[in-house]
Amino acid sequence: MNERTHRQWLPLLACLVLAGVAAAAPGAAGADAEAAGAAAREEAAAAEGAESAESAESAESAESAESAESAESAESAEGTADAAGDDRAEGDEEESFEERLDRLLAEAAAEDIYGETETCLYRQKFRHIRIVSEDILIFSRGKNYWINHLKRTCHGLRRNMVIHTQTRGINSLCSNDLVFANLSSDLREGMGPTGRPAIVRATCSLGGFQSIPEAYAEALLDLPE
Repeated sequence: MNERTHRQWLPLLACLVLAGVAAAAPGAAGADAEAAGAAAREEAAAAEGAESAESAESAESAESAESAESAESAESAEGTADAAGDDRAEGDEEESFEERLDRLLAEAAAEDIYGETETCLYRQKFRHIRIVSEDILIFSRGKNYWINHLKRTCHGLRRNMVIHTQTRGINSLCSNDLVFANLSSDLREGMGPTGRPAIVRATCSLGGFQSIPEAYAEALLDLPE
């Protein structure tokens, strides 16, 4: 190629070079943009994953805290119930025989379950005499019951004792009559000439007789000492 021809081709070659550079530039820019977009998407995905993990961790922590609080509340309620039960049990244990008896007597008085007071009770009406306390006897036959509040406290009278009455001209027991109490083991000593036991542990003066319902009489007799 001579110099003239070379000069003629130089502009054309320059144009071709410039066109190639221009064509390559958008491709590089696109590749760079695509790489940047991919990096951005990856970063967003990582951030979303971190946020989801944080939310899950927060939810799990909240659920754990709620479960712990519920367990603590349940345990506290159970402890309160147990304490209340212990207090009631302790209160029942601390209530004495006299207090339980007074409560039953007060309930009976409030419900007005006593019959009319009778001065005397014919012997044919009763077969058993049982002891409630140093102040109260229960007379009974079958399903018929009478309560007798003694004239005064009969000191020495115990629920495991036996009651003896004296035979009188009239076939009945009356207010102010005396009854005598001793133990079953004392019975082998027999009775004295006056009709009293040879061994007397307590001597009691009767009060008036009042009929009472069977259930109330049994409740009095079943009171634990």
